[in-house]
Amino acid sequence: MKLPLYNNRLHEVRFKDQTIDQKFSVRLTGLIIRLFKFHFSLNIGIYFLSVSYLLIKLLPFNTYISYLVKINSFYFKTNRALMTGDSIGFVNLKQNWCDFVIGSNIDRKEVRTAEKYIQLIRSGGGRLSHNPIINVSDRTNYYIYGPNSQSLPRNIKDDCIVIFVKPPKFDISYINKKWLFLNQYSLSALKKSDCDNLTEQFDKCFVFSNAINSIEGITDLSMSLGAAVGSDMALNRILDYLIEKGSLGKVVIDGFDFYTKPSLYAGKMITGIDLENLENAESQVARTITFHDPLFNFLRSKELIGSIQLERSDALEDLLNLSYFEYLDLLISVRRFDLLART
Repeated sequence: MKLPLYNNRLHEVRFKDQTIDQKFSVRLTGLIIRLFKFHFSLNIGIYFLSVSYLLIKLLPFNTYISYLVKINSFYFKTNRALMTGDSIGFVNLKQNWCDFVIGSNIDRKEVRTAEKYIQLIRSGGGRLSHNPIINVSDRTNYYIYGPNSQSLPRNIKDDCIVIFVKPPKFDISYINKKWLFLNQYSLSALKKSDCDNLTEQFDKCFVFSNAINSIEGITDLSMSLGAAVGSDMALNRILDYLIEKGSLGKVVIDGFDFYTKPSLYAGKMITGIDLENLENAESQVARTITFHDPLFNFLRSKELIGSIQLERSDALEDLLNLSYFEYLDLLISVRRFDLLART
C-alpha cells in the first residue's frame, strides 16, 4: 500500500451560499492562482495576489473572489516569513489574517477557527498548564503512537488502547486493543483490499474526511475546527475526539515532536513521503506544515494536552513548555522552509 504525496496546495473555502455563477468564478479564480503559483516564484505570486486583490475589490459582486485571493496572499506571505526566519513577522501576519477572516464574516467555520487562533495566541505563550479533566466514570487509557517514535509500542497493558496515525509496517498482533486514525489523503490511496486488511487488523478505524461516500468498516469523523488560517493535524484531531468522547484516563503520547527533530519519520509507518530523496521529502513536509499551520497546531496541542492526564511523555512536555516564539525559531532552524520558494 502506497500513500499519496502531499503536493503543492491552494487554500480553498467551500462557501455554502454561492450562486452557480459565483461558484464558477471562485473555481476559475482558484485555477488561475494555482497555475500562477506553480509557474512563478513566491515573491512574484505575492505581488500578483496583492495587485489582483486591489483590482477585484473594484468589481461588483466580488466578495467570494476577493476573499479567496486575500487568504492565499496571506498564505504566501506567511510562507515567506518562515523561509526568511522571521518568526515575529509570521505571528503578526497570522493575527492580521485572523482579523481579516473575522471582519469578512464569509464562513462561520472560518470565523470560529480564526477566533480560536487569536485566543490561543493570547493565552498560549507560556509553559504548559495542566488542568486535567477528571472523569468519575470508568476511564480508558490510551497510547498514541506517532510517526517519529524510535521504538515499538511498549509496556502496554491489556486494557489500554493503542492508537496509530498511519498504517504500521510492523506486526501489531501483540497489542490487545488497537485503533487506526486516517486522514482523507491516506484514505484516497486505499484500495478495497487495503481497507479490508486494515479493518481486520484494527478493532476500530476512523477517518477525518470530507468524503461523501463512506467506506464499510471505517467511521467518518468531522472536525470542530479547521480553516485556511489553520487546521488540526493528526495528534490534535485525535485528542479532540477522545476528549469529546469522554471517560478519558491516562494518555501516553509517543513519537510526536512537532517536526523539530532532524529526522522526519522513524520509518515504522507507511507515509506518502519518499525518505530516500531527502530534499524532496523536506519540501513535501514543509508544505504540509505550512498548509495546516505550525503555530496553530503547537498552541492547540498545548491547550488539549493541558486538559488530559499525560503520562510517560517528558520529552513532549519539555517541548510544549517552550514559548511560541521559541518553538517557531526551533522549527525554522531544523526544517527546510527555503524549499517553499520552489513552486
